[in-house]
Amino acid sequence: MSTLDWRAVRALFDTICDLPAKQRQEVIDASGLGPQGLDLLQSMLDADARSDIGENVHALRRRSSRPWLQDSRIGSLVGAWRIEALIGVGGMGRVYRAHREDGCYEGLAAIKFVARSGQSRFLRS
Repeated sequence: MSTLDWRAVRALFDTICDLPAKQRQEVIDASGLGPQGLDLLQSMLDADARSDIGENVHALRRRSSRPWLQDSRIGSLVGAWRIEALIGVGGMGRVYRAHREDGCYEGLAAIKFVARSGQSRFLRS
């Protein structure tokens, strides 16, 4: 099995998440992603579709160019993990999607920043 190319999966997700189902499937079929990439892509699409923060995550990302929606944590490093996107907000804090940046291995994680204390909790997927 080849190594998963996270950047290719992420780029494909960004391309297809707003497409109608038929066009989406055509682009996926032409992508050449292997089984591991297709599984990851599907899980990302499922998470985007069931987002419980009132809007899908992709829509929030598109609007992030608005100054009042920018989040200084996106793009920053927490240890070896690069924060990519906000995936949830609640009374206890904010949860972000992150990927392993140091090249030791590939992985995705959720990092929660607790509202009051400024501490973070790390959950590996």
